[in-house]
Amino acid sequence: MEQGFIRAEVVDFPSLVKLGSIADAKEKGLLRLERKEYPVQDGDMITFDSLARWAPVRSLGVRDFRLLWASNGLGSWAENAEFIVLSWFVLVSTDSPFLVGIFGALRLGGFLFAPLYGVVADRYNRARLFAGFSTLMTVITGVVLALAVAGQLSVRYVFVLMTLEGFVRSGYLVTREALVADKLPREDLINGVALNRSAWYMAQLAGPLGG
Repeated sequence: MEQGFIRAEVVDFPSLVKLGSIADAKEKGLLRLERKEYPVQDGDMITFDSLARWAPVRSLGVRDFRLLWASNGLGSWAENAEFIVLSWFVLVSTDSPFLVGIFGALRLGGFLFAPLYGVVADRYNRARLFAGFSTLMTVITGVVLALAVAGQLSVRYVFVLMTLEGFVRSGYLVTREALVADKLPREDLINGVALNRSAWYMAQLAGPLGG
């Protein structure tokens, strides 16, 4: 009952009998909106409203998927913001569009190992793998930030760290997508995949703005 709960529409039974319908009770101002903390009274007629009734976002009614979806959106936004900032840093430092292209390619190098990561994700706990890859991504980003704050960040360091991040990022993305199937029932899987991709596309737009 609590999963995806939004609100409850409550009317007392005598009023409902007298007026004949929920719509009439609402029109007369006798329909109350209550939250899940509401103590149900004897004679209450209740209609529950939840995310499950909102077909386009029904998967968000599953708490674990809702948290995963939010994490994916924020993580994708941070990745894109980082990419824009470091691309600009490489360009300003070297004045070489070619090296900017190399920088972008280094972030994608790990995808050569995506099939291997897929095998690993099938054999081991995906949630723990995802947590591990996320932690490594955070550590690498933290090192970049620490070097920048200390004034020691150089293009060489950026290339080395982004090469490492490329390998980690591939595993991160594979396990992230695989987790969707673990968090949703089969009938909601297509909806969940669509919402997950929507969060990614929104991050593609918001990330450069944040950068």
